[in-house]
Amino acid sequence: MFTPNYPPSRVVSEVAGAGTDFVMAQKFHFQQAVNCCNISAMAYGLTSLGFPTTVNDLFHGARIPVAYVVNDGMSLAESYDIAMRYIHARRLPLSVMCYHMDPDAVTFDGFWKGFVESTNYNSDDVLVLSFGVNIVHGGRKTGGGHYSMAAAANEETKEITVSDVNAEKYGRYWTTTAQQMYDAMVQKDGSSNRSRGMIQFSKSLDCRPLPGLEEAVSCLPYPFRPMAGLTGAQLHERLWPFCRTW
Repeated sequence: MFTPNYPPSRVVSEVAGAGTDFVMAQKFHFQQAVNCCNISAMAYGLTSLGFPTTVNDLFHGARIPVAYVVNDGMSLAESYDIAMRYIHARRLPLSVMCYHMDPDAVTFDGFWKGFVESTNYNSDDVLVLSFGVNIVHGGRKTGGGHYSMAAAANEETKEITVSDVNAEKYGRYWTTTAQQMYDAMVQKDGSSNRSRGMIQFSKSLDCRPLPGLEEAVSCLPYPFRPMAGLTGAQLHERLWPFCRTW
């Protein structure tokens, strides 16, 4: 439940000491259409990795009806399914993984460790974030869930900068505390009754989970690879029940 003690987010134009993802994010700009924040954020992420993608490309490539997205929005797992279908259809040399921030699967420290590793030190991947708007903006903004792309992590202040796909409403870049972002991901999506989280696009095909987030991997990675010492059968047995409850 939202607690009004969170500080408000801050719109920023520059990020001191920003890592690899902020450099990539600055090269492009996406403005979402109504209720298409997830599609817009994924197109932004893919384009930032060097695979130019429009919102229309994702609709056509994944073969999804427009009404399926714009009427009610989409859960994290549904968005992940679109990402897998699009990458497979276009034969892109990318992997994609889904992380749900279920509180019994990942701690704040684990979230922060994986987030920093991806955002600041790895130019071969990007994170698309799914979070609750009220928490992450400290109650300043109204709304339910939202998607945008991670841009930077300040390791000294433990602040996160987001490159938003709805700049007209939130600003192109804004900063919030890492704790607020974690809490905004732990918050359950009302449509799926499941915590929110992140989608990771990577040029590496190893499907190796981010450090600290091994237990947050909640759907079969694409392309499939054995993971974390598990055989294919063990991984399928562990994750398939989650995939069936989208």
